[in-house]
Amino acid sequence: MIISWTRAQSQGGYDLAQEVVIAHGQPSRPTDPLIDPVQVRVHAQVEGEQCIVQGELITRVTQPCIRCLTDVFETSHIPFREVFSRTSLTREQEESDVVQVQGEEFSLTPLVEQAIYLSIHPQPLCDANCKGLCPHCGVNRNDTICSCDQQVTDPRLDALAAFFEDQDD
Repeated sequence: MIISWTRAQSQGGYDLAQEVVIAHGQPSRPTDPLIDPVQVRVHAQVEGEQCIVQGELITRVTQPCIRCLTDVFETSHIPFREVFSRTSLTREQEESDVVQVQGEEFSLTPLVEQAIYLSIHPQPLCDANCKGLCPHCGVNRNDTICSCDQQVTDPRLDALAAFFEDQDD
């Protein structure tokens, strides 16, 4: 997705709507998110020595629930705002995340990808009350009640349990 500095300056700003495919949008591991193409709607406008690009990113992200591994679908509406400068940056501009660019055109794609990845929930849940998978038999406890022994004992207390079993005999 290319922004034209000259066009933004000569037209007093312009709107741009485009679909961007994220380079790593296809998962390589089962726990990686699947990212649909991103709908980018932005307005570019030159103000003084800076070009301000702002708008919204819309996409759908699919990733597995961290407890039960069922797919979680989330449509994200991400506000987007970046400031670009063709001149060398002052310390204040560097600290306020102004991006220095060269030439009349520059690409938004890396910044769109960054915004999308930063918006992805790191530990998605299908439901706040998700019961997860049974650690013994692997059944999804949201769908099925398993008959596994759910009592968890600390292995450090096994000797004490054995002592009381001996007392009962």
